Amino acid sequence: MTYNGRMSGYGGINLNVRNGKTNVYANYNPGSYASENTNKMNRRIGSDDKLLVLDQKTNGSSRYNANSFKAGVDYDINKKNTIGVMVSGYGNSNSRNMKGTTYFISNRTLPDSSLFSNNPTDGTFRNMSYNLNYKSVLDTNGRELNVDMDYARFNNDSDANNDAFYYNASGTQSRTPKQLKSEAPSEITIKSAKVDYVHPLGKIFRLETGAKASTVKTDNNLKYYISNNSGWSFDPSRSNHFIYDEDVAAGYASLSFDKNSTSIKGGLRVEHTWSKGNSVTTKKVVKRSYTDLFPTFFIQQKLDEKNSIGLSYNRRIDRPDYEQLNPFLFYVDEYTYRKGNPFLNPQYTHNLSANYSWNNMIFTELTYSYTTDVMAEILKQDDATKVIEQVPMNLSSLSSLTFTGSINLNPTKWWRSNSNISVYNNSYKKTDGNQDQTNSKVTTNISSSNSFTLPKSFTLELMGWYQSPQVYGMFQIKDMYSVNLGIQKSFLAGKARVKVSVDDIFNSMKSRVTSKYDNVDFRARNTWSSQKVGISFSYRFGKDDLKPSRQRRSGLDDESRRIGGGNK
Repeated sequence: MTYNGRMSGYGGINLNVRNGKTNVYANYNPGSYASENTNKMNRRIGSDDKLLVLDQKTNGSSRYNANSFKAGVDYDINKKNTIGVMVSGYGNSNSRNMKGTTYFISNRTLPDSSLFSNNPTDGTFRNMSYNLNYKSVLDTNGRELNVDMDYARFNNDSDANNDAFYYNASGTQSRTPKQLKSEAPSEITIKSAKVDYVHPLGKIFRLETGAKASTVKTDNNLKYYISNNSGWSFDPSRSNHFIYDEDVAAGYASLSFDKNSTSIKGGLRVEHTWSKGNSVTTKKVVKRSYTDLFPTFFIQQKLDEKNSIGLSYNRRIDRPDYEQLNPFLFYVDEYTYRKGNPFLNPQYTHNLSANYSWNNMIFTELTYSYTTDVMAEILKQDDATKVIEQVPMNLSSLSSLTFTGSINLNPTKWWRSNSNISVYNNSYKKTDGNQDQTNSKVTTNISSSNSFTLPKSFTLELMGWYQSPQVYGMFQIKDMYSVNLGIQKSFLAGKARVKVSVDDIFNSMKSRVTSKYDNVDFRARNTWSSQKVGISFSYRFGKDDLKPSRQRRSGLDDESRRIGGGNK
């Protein structure tokens, strides 16, 4: 349970029952989370005597209700073969209300006019996922076969109202209000089948191979209606029916070597992707078909009992979220909105890393990565209409050089500490025609987590982090920091625990963003209810030595991460 000006609560229960060859497990996690935020935006259009400033402030409040569960059964056919089924899902809902005022200022002193917007939104998010899995230990040498078959269906629905009221400089209504409402049902179906095989080759080599096929279909039918004298009428200019299909077939093989103090592994993954984005409303179809190779390699060498070094390389792909591909419209007001991009391409990244560790206490790593077609949110402004839209776009590239270090310490028997530092230089490149624009900065992240054991089974926890100014896409983001504190007590022989915590003690969490390129001159400051007090209680019952259930990783994990929305 937490309080940040509004009450939030959450709970959970985990069960695991084993009887002979059968293991049954289940969990259920309900929760209700409240938050508030204030967003201030300032845009400057034109210059000198033709300068127009749009000064905007939006207040939002939301309540998110979550109910998720997972249940499964594993049955040991014999000592070498296990079959299992797993069902998981959620039924979540969200209600949000955003109210904002935009002032139009051209004489640099007082507003010429203003716009008041009211945008209440209600959404529901439902999912059911099914998994059938089989594991076979083929022999005592370590040969193993794993098979997963998955099916999932996601149903999201969002209803919103967008009301706009217009006022002149004296504060009287200047024209008829504009009222819009929208319905945004969305259905996503994912199917997947994968097989993984492990085959040791003697005592020092190990072959791993596998294949996976997945298919995804999303159907998003955004409908807008506008209020007029005769009631509500369908607005085709804002509506969009978008259907997206994607099939991915992949196969991989890797060979590893492990002897004495040396570990080496190399592998290759081959993927073929076919996709089709169909904007039914605008009759625009985007088809893609491509094959990619993703090599991996790493070597780890233990120098002595305390020192170890390593080198690794990999190439990876990150595909757009399904929501990013959907050309929907999300309104802050009629001059400010967000939309998707059906032409968004996946991004590709090369990673090269070298690492060193000492005594399982100090860990360091130096990484260089280069990403092409990097996906980032971009602001596009029309000076004539004064509209600015936030759209996911592919920038030319992102190059990043990163040093990370961590240290685990036990200064005393009663104090444990883990501290991390990351220093990186991100450089984004945006190309328009023959003109390149670069946005780069060196950023430092520092965090430290400390646990202090106190008398009478009390434990004090102190955590803090700091992030220096950074860049994202064509945005510049100022520094942020936070400090959290908690104290907990264990009792009933360690089975029960109660914890009281305070997050963001100094109420320092705020996002301050600027962006200035092309014809965009934008500033924003966002604050939210990050400071909160929480109390929690947990109790562990049953046998402590009970063998846990198998840790299952669904074959849909990669695809489900791209859902967004209510997938929490």
